[in-house]
Amino acid sequence: MVPPVVDGPSHDGGTSEPPEPDAGPREPPPEVCPEFQARASDTLCLNAGQQCFTLGNVLSPALAVWLDPTTLPQSGSRYWCDRSGQRHHALLLPDAKQVAVEPDGRAVSEALARSFQLDGAWLAMSEGTQPALGAGNFAILVAAAAPTEASDRQGFELFESGVQSRINLSIVPSTGKAVALITTDQTGLADTPVVTRSSVYDGGFHLYSLYRRSAAGAIDDVLQLRLNTVLEFRGSSIAFPRELDLSSTVPPLIGSKTTSGGISATGRGRVAAVVVLRGSVPEEELLRLESFLCTELAVCAPPAPAPVTDAGVAVAAPPRG
Repeated sequence: MVPPVVDGPSHDGGTSEPPEPDAGPREPPPEVCPEFQARASDTLCLNAGQQCFTLGNVLSPALAVWLDPTTLPQSGSRYWCDRSGQRHHALLLPDAKQVAVEPDGRAVSEALARSFQLDGAWLAMSEGTQPALGAGNFAILVAAAAPTEASDRQGFELFESGVQSRINLSIVPSTGKAVALITTDQTGLADTPVVTRSSVYDGGFHLYSLYRRSAAGAIDDVLQLRLNTVLEFRGSSIAFPRELDLSSTVPPLIGSKTTSGGISATGRGRVAAVVVLRGSVPEEELLRLESFLCTELAVCAPPAPAPVTDAGVAVAAPPRG
C-alpha cells in the first residue's frame, strides 16, 4: 500500500503557544486520510500488502488505534492517519514546529525508512468515534527510538492518557530504562512504577507494550510493561485496584506529558508505530500482534548494553549512529 499523499492545510491555530491540556485536535479536513476513514477488512498490511496481520475474532473489536509507517504524513501535512476505522488521527502540535517525517539515516528495516521525529513538539490523538482508552482492559504498543541525541538527557515521553487517573509511559534519562506509572486522585493506589530491566537509551527502535489485564477471581488488576514482547522481571508488573477507571475523553499524547502548568514537550525521539487495543485482550493474542510488529518492523533487537564507567557503574548508552 502506498502512503496517501495529503496536501491538506495544517492545523490552523496560527500560534506557537501550546493548547490547553484538555483541548484535543480538530477533525481533519475531508481530503486527509481518505483511504482510512473506515476499516475495509480485518487484515492490516505493511509494505504494499507484502506483510499482513489478521486481527481475528478477538482483536478485531478491540482495535482502537493503528498508526504505522504506511500512513505517516507527506507533503507537509500534520496528520498521521489511523487505519483502525475508528476515525482517530494524530496531529503534530504546536503549529510553529516543523513537520519532521524524514529518513532515519541508520540501519533500519525498509518499513522504518520513514519515521516521525519529535523535537519540542508532540502528537495529540483525536477522540475519533470513541475514546482511545475505555474502562476495563487495554494494551498500548509503541514502536519508538528515543532519545536521538547523545547530549540530550531529557528523556522521552512515549504515551500519556487520562486526567483524574493518568497513565504515562516514558524513557527516563537517569536510568535509560522505560518506566510506566499510574497517578490518580482516587485513593487506594500504590504509586509503584513498572520498569524495564534493560536500558533502552541506545537510540534504537524497540517495542514497548503496556498491558492491563484482569485475572479471574483476583482482587486487583495487573499492569505489565513488556519490552520486545518480554516481561523482563517482577518489577515490570504491578497490581492495582480493579475499580480504577483509566478511561478518559481527553485525547492521549505521544511524545509529551502534561504538567501542572500545561503540556510540556519533552526530549527528542522518533516514533514509528502506535497501536491501542481496548476491552478483551487475551495475552496470547497480544503476543501474536507483538510478534508481528517485531518481525515486520524489525524493532526488537536487544537494547545495546550500557557502557561501564571506571568505577564499574553502568551508565546510559549513547544513541547508535
